[in-house]
Amino acid sequence: AQIDLLVVLNGNGISLLLEKDALSRVRNIGRANADQQVSAEVDNLRAQGVRFLVCGASMRARDVDRERDLYHVEEEQVLANGMLAMVHLQQQGYAYLKP
Repeated sequence: AQIDLLVVLNGNGISLLLEKDALSRVRNIGRANADQQVSAEVDNLRAQGVRFLVCGASMRARDVDRERDLYHVEEEQVLANGMLAMVHLQQQGYAYLKP
């Protein structure tokens, strides 16, 4: 069976893909996790078909610039609102798992 796995990052969860040098520029995020090890793990997951989506509202609230501050996030991976997207995804049959 094939699984379609999406990781929706919202709120402080966007720190998973936040570059270390971005901490001095952004607001209300205590840590940046996109170091060499995490970036390699994200790349590995992406190679297996996992898609990472980022909440645009969370980015705006924290002054996060997609191109400058996030690790390999394309424009089409930015959602207008991550919480609303999760509701829509659940309506389409996706399961919601919160770590």
